Amino acid sequence: LRLANLDRVDVEAEFNRLFPLFGDGTRRSAPELFEGIADTDGDYVYGIGAYLGDGENMSLAQKRRYLAAFHAVRSVGEAHQGQFSSLYYFTHDRRVLMFAPERPDRLEFYRITAPADFDLRGDEDGDLINLELNPLSEMQCTRLSRFVYEEGGERAASACRLPMRFGREFIGAFGTSIVMDDYLAAALDLPPAHGVNMLFDRDGNLISRGERNSGEYLSERDEVTINSVGLINYINDSPEAYGVFRDPGSSNLIAFIKVVRTGWYFVSIIQDRSMADRARSWSQSLMWAVFALSLIIAVLRRFVKQPGPVQSRPRDQVVS
Repeated sequence: LRLANLDRVDVEAEFNRLFPLFGDGTRRSAPELFEGIADTDGDYVYGIGAYLGDGENMSLAQKRRYLAAFHAVRSVGEAHQGQFSSLYYFTHDRRVLMFAPERPDRLEFYRITAPADFDLRGDEDGDLINLELNPLSEMQCTRLSRFVYEEGGERAASACRLPMRFGREFIGAFGTSIVMDDYLAAALDLPPAHGVNMLFDRDGNLISRGERNSGEYLSERDEVTINSVGLINYINDSPEAYGVFRDPGSSNLIAFIKVVRTGWYFVSIIQDRSMADRARSWSQSLMWAVFALSLIIAVLRRFVKQPGPVQSRPRDQVVS
């Protein structure tokens, strides 16, 4: 629909205005697209950043596609602002256009500092958009990773891509990068009694864990004994999206939910000793109750006399 609406637009002039040449062979978004500017039709545009590798060599068809993506990304992004950190249109020719007005980095890497030969493709991008690996063109997410412009630091984000195709031709992907810090903190709150919440990736690696419940039985030593890879393999073999089972390698109860599209697993691990302790306490109480009852019966038996036969003395018998 956006592409069709560009039939009456001077694509070359509009594209050059929004995404001018940067002087190093790339195109970047005009600074005012992020800072905020009234568009030619009276609309207000803000929060947009773009990095277009090999921008000097873009065809008219590619420019039309990115113009259409510009309008789609900003309109959808504005309508859902606050629900995700970014919304972008991405192609595997090192080009991306992004709406992210609340990002602390202000998209300055993409808009200003990225080198001309920057390759923004992640390790798993090829798999996410591959027609054979994703024949239904469903949204898929990467493993937990760093941002593409960070060489080190903690892996704390996941990139989710929704491939778009015209027939079998890939024309780009819409996506978002989910910064997991806040999401994980909220998701892993409220641990179960005598347990802990954990999040594993598809390979059985621990992404994050929540706080243990106060008064719980599951200790750090207990967690070390958990075979996470075997646990995830067991869950992965289950046809159910969620469920509860007893860990065959320990005394733990496992509750799980498969996180759609990411290949992650939300797991609650509950130490089953709590049940054993309750049973032991109940049996001890029962034992003492039986013992007390036995004592009471024994005491009562001492005071209860069985009546014997009555014998009468002869009247003339004298007791001396």
